[in-house]
Amino acid sequence: SGGPRMIFGGEESGGMIIGSNDIIKSFNGRCALAMREKSATEAIIAASGLIASLDIPLWRHLVNVYDENKIKARYDVRDDISYYNESEPDIEKLKAAKLSGEALSTKNDIFYLALAVGIEEGKITLDNAKEILSKTFPALDFSNLLAVKFVGDGTYLDFDGKVNAENALKAIHKGRTIVSVGAEFSFTVYSNGREYRIGDTVPGGKAEFNFIADYNARKNNAVNKSIEYKTIKLVTNGGAVVCEISKDTSAAEIEIKEKQWYRAELWGRIDGREQPLAITSPIYTK
Repeated sequence: SGGPRMIFGGEESGGMIIGSNDIIKSFNGRCALAMREKSATEAIIAASGLIASLDIPLWRHLVNVYDENKIKARYDVRDDISYYNESEPDIEKLKAAKLSGEALSTKNDIFYLALAVGIEEGKITLDNAKEILSKTFPALDFSNLLAVKFVGDGTYLDFDGKVNAENALKAIHKGRTIVSVGAEFSFTVYSNGREYRIGDTVPGGKAEFNFIADYNARKNNAVNKSIEYKTIKLVTNGGAVVCEISKDTSAAEIEIKEKQWYRAELWGRIDGREQPLAITSPIYTK
């Protein structure tokens, strides 16, 4: 067809490639989808074109992708560590700093990689790894470390329970997260004599959704704007709204379909503009 074979390929460091209609061939016969190139302007144009093709806002499309693919780890915290000053104007000092910085970076990577490989190959146990980490970082608690994993782009330490906040990672892992501008908002589902929480898998059929909302609980944490809560929406695959009720309604009974997800959205206005004010993770159906 007349479209490009590759629209956009990006990488974390900012690099990007954009394809053409035809395969690119070198003089030696090697084939490629696109040439390697960096261009912020081209990236903005390509991304804007893709976003414009959506019939819903980008944030809602992203939430739908998470929900439809049951992606539970939706949040990432990154802290970049600089091993040398890349802006050093003296070229000789820069070369020396880069050499020592890269050596230290490699040493750190090997330290964590050795733990992961050692556990994988049975040369050390998880308890051995905890002991090594505790001696290396005596101010940190590794008692709730579950695993040390090498996943291709780095070594990850998998914890259970407290890390930065009480059970935050556990809740995220189980898909029990809520984004809100201030109000406390959640829901439970009662089906076949059993109660379910967000993140759980529920059998299809008739189910009662019970909404828990406190619109005054977090006034001090809310955005510094005029907020008006209006309605609660139940949303399913593709962003379809299956039920919409008043914010003061505490329950709704609906027929839920198999192999679907259902999340709750609290809607209202901020400074007169209608928008979602809280969004929960979904429940899933078998």
